[in-house]
Amino acid sequence: MIAISLSFLTLLLGPVAHAAGEDGRASARPGSLALRLVDPHELLPAGSREVASEITRVFADLGVSVRFDWDEAVRPPGYPLRVVLLPSEPGGPGWRVPPNALGVTIGDGVRSAPAVYVFYPRLLRALGIPEREDRLPSSLELRHMTRALGRVVAHEIFHALAPGQPHAESGLMSASLSETLLLGEEIDVDERWAGLLRWRLSQLSARSVLK
Repeated sequence: MIAISLSFLTLLLGPVAHAAGEDGRASARPGSLALRLVDPHELLPAGSREVASEITRVFADLGVSVRFDWDEAVRPPGYPLRVVLLPSEPGGPGWRVPPNALGVTIGDGVRSAPAVYVFYPRLLRALGIPEREDRLPSSLELRHMTRALGRVVAHEIFHALAPGQPHAESGLMSASLSETLLLGEEIDVDERWAGLLRWRLSQLSARSVLK
């Protein structure tokens, strides 16, 4: 059974930044991302900060800043996007997920707000880590889990912000994330997806300023 009230990240779009161009007029820069990480089931013991660090690293390479709000009582203003870490396999009506998918984005941002779901058991299997309640992960396994989770979340955030776009032939936005892509030191995002992200964030930021 899937319970939706589980650990999740809330992604919100920060206010747009403006800079004066050569002609003196303001030009929009890509908006920042603000994330709230909540893990009431402690699926990643002591791993929340490491996941945040990995997500920050992915987007920093693209010139997009990420801010984390660790106060659950405060909800930053902005464009909301839930990223939910599920402790079980997808099942029941409404789930159309390939058997090897580590995560999925549901909603197109127009008819319904997008939400990202990451399947914790599948992430462990992809990393070759046994799933046992009576066993805590080793320090190495925890580092692998947090790095891989950060990259799966980043992959799905791209989909949430640019729905309907085809996968890249290689890199973080490829259709299948290999162990190298999940754990390697280098993070490669192809230029088409990087451009889509910057354009979409600028668009959403400008829209929030006009409201």
